[in-house]
Amino acid sequence: MLCFRGFDGCVFGDIPSQSGLGSSTALVTACAMAILGANHIATEPRDLAARISARDGSTAIATAAATLAEPGKTLKIESLPPSTLAIALPREYSFVVCNSLMETASNVAKVEACECRVAECRLAVAVLTMTVGQKLGPNRGLTLLGGLRRLSAKQQREAIETLPDGPAPLREVAKLVGMPASRLREAALGTKSGECVREPRDGFRLKDRARHVISEGRRVDQAATAVSEGDMESFGKLMNESHESSSRDYEISTPEMDLLAGICRAEGALGAKLTGGGFGGCVVALVRDRDIPDFESAIISRYYHDYLQKERNGSPISVVALEDAIFPCKPCGGARGYA
Repeated sequence: MLCFRGFDGCVFGDIPSQSGLGSSTALVTACAMAILGANHIATEPRDLAARISARDGSTAIATAAATLAEPGKTLKIESLPPSTLAIALPREYSFVVCNSLMETASNVAKVEACECRVAECRLAVAVLTMTVGQKLGPNRGLTLLGGLRRLSAKQQREAIETLPDGPAPLREVAKLVGMPASRLREAALGTKSGECVREPRDGFRLKDRARHVISEGRRVDQAATAVSEGDMESFGKLMNESHESSSRDYEISTPEMDLLAGICRAEGALGAKLTGGGFGGCVVALVRDRDIPDFESAIISRYYHDYLQKERNGSPISVVALEDAIFPCKPCGGARGYA
């Protein structure tokens, strides 16, 4: 058994909580590094990221960003197999974070919605295994939607079209898979708590969820190419497409986030999309540095004053709140410990 030395510490942070910006992952990463430092244990950032992610796979992307980021560079993160690629962001661009101020509260409804998305993807995998599994080659079965990346873009689209149109009840999905509904429920609808996802009244939306996951993976590859070539117009367009897919097919956006992203584009952002797990939180916008002052003024006027103040029955938003709600940023280095 390992025995760790304790330490007295003070925690301070300026990442808005419950906003989809990874504040929880930042805290976990900082605490892990502090414990290691206090016990004089040296760990490579990549190893630390792997260890934290092993405890909770849902934080893998945020953990990689927190530990492996490089100054001035975007980070392409692959899950299978785990890898990262740092790509320089042209200096004349920044990302402006715009908080919708609609908190991503960790309530039962949000947790259930997230778990349902995971279950729908598992069900889609089960159906696709029956319809296109043979196209992946011998001994290369489909276990995750990401496995479809081995197919061409045309084959991916054809595969998605084999999924049910519209919502499908579990019993219908079970027939497509050739498995009793009770067995499929145990295999695909389980959650971390040990319970099963409740079936939505109108059924599971397999085609929409799969289309988002597959197209999003393709957009990540295209975005990495665009940034490496300095084509930020294309990068911004991909951000817009990502948001539309997240809203339409994955249904994790909100009316406020859709509105805010639209205002960002109208006011000069090359692209704007929700960030984090959705259901509230922040939109990130790609903006030329020279345009940031006018861009921020327009967003403050149109969203925070004209729209949000009305939604709050005329209650004004303080200057301090606005400073935390909208701010430009550039990529910086990952977490490090200092003696």
